[in-house]
Amino acid sequence: MKKLTSDVYGINVKKADPISVEQEEILWDKSVFGNHSSESLLHTFFFYNCKYFGLRGREEHRNLQISQIHLGEDDNGNYIEFRGKDNKTYNGGLRHRYIAPKSVK
Repeated sequence: MKKLTSDVYGINVKKADPISVEQEEILWDKSVFGNHSSESLLHTFFFYNCKYFGLRGREEHRNLQISQIHLGEDDNGNYIEFRGKDNKTYNGGLRHRYIAPKSVK
């Protein structure tokens, strides 16, 4: 293990790079996003759920329910609010700490 670490093997953290505005425009221009087919509409919803609501994994997308999304209006205008359910770090037991579900407005 020490030899592999000294050879710089396995110490690089893998992370995803954010999509820039220019890259997003390319996806729109190439019709990856849009409403002209069911596949492009699915890509668009997936991307914007990640971008605006902070959904990360497949399970968060899979378990998404319409009751978690609320449309509203306040002094600043119309808004969309996402109210998450229990997350993976909260198991619901008596000895587990309370972690508030995600709420994005």
